This record gives sequence, C-alpha cells and structure tokens, in this order.
Amino acid sequence: MMPTNDNLILFSSILDFGKGSKALELSKKLGGEAGTIFLGRGTVRTKWLNLLGALQIRK
Repeated sequence: MMPTNDNLILFSSILDFGKGSKALELSKKLGGEAGTIFLGRGTVRTKWLNLLGALQIRK
C-alpha cells in the first residue's frame, strides 16, 4: 500500500500563450513536485470567459 499525503494542493491557471513553461518553472521553485501544461484553443465568447480573462483565442 502506498503512503498517503493529505497535504496536497491542486493549482490551476489560465495563462497567455507562451507563459506556461515559466509558470511551471516557478511552481517547481516553490516546491511543486509535478505539473502538466495543456494548450487550449477556442472561439467561444461569453461573459464568463471575459471575467476569466480567457477571451483571446490562444491560451
């Protein structure tokens, strides 16, 4: 059986295209043990995306 760690934190963010690697690097400097970057692309325009700052097509 694997030991469990109840002190895990999930951090997620939506960033401009090209800034994911820097964010992952900073996360590791601050103690992050792993990371995954997803490239997103979309064209849906809603007020919720505007509030999230995600209206640009490339993120």
